[in-house]
Amino acid sequence: GEIFNIGSTNEISINQLATLVKDILNSQSEIIHTPFSEIYGHNFEEPLRRVPDITKLKQYVAYNPSDDLPMIIREIAKGLMT
Repeated sequence: GEIFNIGSTNEISINQLATLVKDILNSQSEIIHTPFSEIYGHNFEEPLRRVPDITKLKQYVAYNPSDDLPMIIREIAKGLMT
């Protein structure tokens, strides 16, 4: 009955993530910026930052993120191509 935040405490913007994915996959895809209001409507509120607090998770299960993001991106891409 507990709620836990799970994720990395290394902060990255969506723009940085898109650029990293393009670089790792050698993609020529264009990054297109679309305002949230066009997708979700004018009442949608997006937090400026999202960094999970994993303190509680660490206390319960000794969780410590160890995989780096570039490796995770490569693994996901490899799985999609098989």
